[in-house]
Amino acid sequence: MDRRAGREVIHSLQVGRGVAAVAVVAHHAAVSTDAFVGTVPAAWLRAFDLGAYGVDFFFVLSGFIIMHAHLHEGGRPGAIGGYVFKRLTRIFPAYWPVGLAVLVLYAALPGLSASGGREFSVLSSVLLLPADRPPALSVAWTLVHELMFYAVFLLWFVSRRAFWGGVAVWTVAIALSYAAGGATGWLRYPLGLLNVEFMLGVLAAVAYRRGLLTQRAGMLIAGGGIAGLRGAGGAVRRAGGWGGAAGACAGAGGVDAGSGAARAPVADRVAGRAAGAGQCELLDLPGA
Repeated sequence: MDRRAGREVIHSLQVGRGVAAVAVVAHHAAVSTDAFVGTVPAAWLRAFDLGAYGVDFFFVLSGFIIMHAHLHEGGRPGAIGGYVFKRLTRIFPAYWPVGLAVLVLYAALPGLSASGGREFSVLSSVLLLPADRPPALSVAWTLVHELMFYAVFLLWFVSRRAFWGGVAVWTVAIALSYAAGGATGWLRYPLGLLNVEFMLGVLAAVAYRRGLLTQRAGMLIAGGGIAGLRGAGGAVRRAGGWGGAAGACAGAGGVDAGSGAARAPVADRVAGRAAGAGQCELLDLPGA
């Protein structure tokens, strides 16, 4: 760890972020090659499929970043304005040029999709709000989750107790939904297991800032629980992913992860790079 212009840089997490970025790009490349270039040996596909774990790592990392950056602002409503500005400017300036272009493209040429036409939500495509149908840019589903967590984190500035109470209620609701077979429609977003990964990151940040974790242990915790949640979360994604398109975007590029990724529209995969700029935030703290 070192300090740059008053910002803390945690090198172990920077390395983890880099590895995760390369992993998801490799996974994406293997799936796309198999679908559009030539058959990739099954053993290779299974190996590259492990790169999809990077998706989960970035969800955990996002929760870590937000709490680490704003831990000192708990119970300070006056900090909400700056927080909202930072969060939204990390998402929409990078997303809108590509996301809206894809929306217009599919609206004008519905047959352009490799699936022969697709349904999407205009509301979700423009504002990244939960909806019954996905955004036109399918990989932007990760940003819908991101914005939901940003909204829940507003409670931190109102009251620390309110925040932890809200997280507890949210976790119970997710657990009950999963036990009942999973949510449907737009509720797949707020009640998806992937949201728990944000919470793991938040807990890791609190433990780290209180000196309960070393830097190396902090990185392990930031990735902790991913293996278990990956299996359950993957099932939820496959059940709730429209057309099987499910992926997060690392800073190096876009990825469609899921059983149906090979059939995801080409335009989505190309455009995923820009959409991911908001998902994968720089780990320069606490000014992130």
